[in-house]
Amino acid sequence: MTFFLDEAPDPGTLTPRGPDRGPSSFVQGVGASFRSENLATNSNFRAQRETERVQRARTDVFVESLGRDQVVRLMQERGVLKAEAYAEPDEMRDISFQMEAFWMAQKMAAEGSPLVEGMDFSEEGIAAEANLALQKEYTQAQEDLALLPSGGVIAGFTGAIGSGIADIRQLPFLFAGGAAGGSFARIIGREAAINMATEAALLPDQFDMAERLDIPDPSIAGQLALAAVVGGVFGAAPAAAQRGYEAFKGRNAVPPSGARPAAESEAITDAVEDAL
Repeated sequence: MTFFLDEAPDPGTLTPRGPDRGPSSFVQGVGASFRSENLATNSNFRAQRETERVQRARTDVFVESLGRDQVVRLMQERGVLKAEAYAEPDEMRDISFQMEAFWMAQKMAAEGSPLVEGMDFSEEGIAAEANLALQKEYTQAQEDLALLPSGGVIAGFTGAIGSGIADIRQLPFLFAGGAAGGSFARIIGREAAINMATEAALLPDQFDMAERLDIPDPSIAGQLALAAVVGGVFGAAPAAAQRGYEAFKGRNAVPPSGARPAAESEAITDAVEDAL
């Protein structure tokens, strides 16, 4: 989680939004924070998905430029297994066709015989275009956050928390906490430790994204401390609610009556009268 640790962008670097756009709304702020946190933490493998998008886009360009038949013939000449199966479009086979076509174009470009002149199929070229798109998206999200009115910290916090919850990489850690009981101190400590472990596991991705986005590296101590606080608070909240509800029920429960049944009381009275 990087929301509270990000420095506000320099107003002089922001792109003018034009007279038709005012300050960001609450919803825009939540969305911008969600996108910003997604990018800064590589939530749901955002960088890898953008890289794959660039690869597909470049592959589509050279396949359309040469024609599918010519690409298949080149595959056959280069010994691609079952290349003839790619001759006709097929939704399932087209996934592997795209991969084979990209690898072929990449190898041929590296060998000095590019399929499309001026198109860079190297890993460095693909990464550079993907990173440029990620940087543009991150800058736009930061601009929207910077234009939130005062009090917009709630929108930013909501979006950042939502991004963390929606990250599929968090799933293994969700099963580690919340089940065991104990005192509040133990619950808070356990949930804080689990959230710190989660954050530590994701820190390498955050350093990688910092390089891709050309932003400062995350603060390890700050990230872990914030993760511990958020984990402790949110982890203890359900237990606090449950115990509060049980205490409320206990205070409002009608205590069992200590009075004797009517028949028993009458029998005791008769016995006393007989004795007298």
